[in-house]
Amino acid sequence: MSPISSSTVAAQAPKRFAYVDELRGFAVLLVAFVHIGFYFDEDMGITHISRYGQYGVQLFFMLSAFTLCHSMDRLPRMGQGDYQAFFIKRWFRIAPLYFCALVFYTLYSLASHQLFGKTPWTEPSAFSLGGFLTNLTFTHGLWPPAVNQVVPGGWSIGCEFLFYSLFPFLFFATRNRPWLLGCLIAVCIPMASALPKVLSTLGWLEPPGNDSFAYFSVINQLPCFLMGMIYFHFKDQKVFRFLGIGMMAPLGVLLAVLHPQSFGWNFTPLVAGMLFVGFALLIEVLPRFQILARIGECSFSIYLVHFFITWNLGVLFLRKFPAFLSQPLSALAIYAAVVIISYIVSRWTYQHIELRSIAKGHAVAGSLKEKRKLKMVNLRPE
Repeated sequence: MSPISSSTVAAQAPKRFAYVDELRGFAVLLVAFVHIGFYFDEDMGITHISRYGQYGVQLFFMLSAFTLCHSMDRLPRMGQGDYQAFFIKRWFRIAPLYFCALVFYTLYSLASHQLFGKTPWTEPSAFSLGGFLTNLTFTHGLWPPAVNQVVPGGWSIGCEFLFYSLFPFLFFATRNRPWLLGCLIAVCIPMASALPKVLSTLGWLEPPGNDSFAYFSVINQLPCFLMGMIYFHFKDQKVFRFLGIGMMAPLGVLLAVLHPQSFGWNFTPLVAGMLFVGFALLIEVLPRFQILARIGECSFSIYLVHFFITWNLGVLFLRKFPAFLSQPLSALAIYAAVVIISYIVSRWTYQHIELRSIAKGHAVAGSLKEKRKLKMVNLRPE
């Protein structure tokens, strides 16, 4: 069976923006960069710089909201059938590849623990039925023990899926009142700030920070998604474009200041979202960079694959070439190797899993739409 082409799926999908693929490519390169830094000494400058690669996830979130707005804007209103089609397409976009990753990383962790007595990710002893069930239903973002269990980086997938459940309501509630998005952001910040205290009263004792459930929670990340919706509504206004691009430098400094602070986790998703809106406005008018767009096409696959590639390359160099890791330029060499290998693997998963799943989602949604039309015709009085 031949692979499905990107153009075939693109023909079924809403308008695609070339620069958005470039931004997705940049986002996944940032995420890969942060994980390379863990294999180098803390004293090396590149290690500190790599920590900011984590905000590639916020770029993904902002872009997700932006593209969903374009897709949803075609509808004058949303009926029950439209809700079904939306969730079916989203499920087929994410679930098949994520379930493959769930199986792969589970088996890898079990095998690694059996052979070497340890695993780079979740220890098999921490596996639970609840963890697997919440991952299978994409509700692990609601349960602290499972939020980042089994699949490395899976917290962002859970967070994204929870946003999908909110998005149709958010979009139509704010479509003609986009100023409400700013009000929602103002509400989310204090709600997320109170989350650690709420969790502690429920028995989940964990200090808030960049790797905590409070940080991973959809309520804390929601301002970043909302910035993507704001970008959609105001991107063509000159004042917004001027402020968005002009504020990039101050926002970058603010992000760097907030990042190491104990309270920074509560504000960095919003600041990163604002920064990336300006970045998107800038990239939009620059010449296209085809290589970055190609990486962006399969960024979801790269995101899930690169953890495995990074770990094994890192271990290889730690064992065989430890002196090499003491050189700053070695980080860039390993980083390039991770990106190239991850891209090669991901082109296959993109063609054979992602595109097939997306096409299947469109087919299922289209079939249900036709059945609804036929049912309505049959119900009409003669």
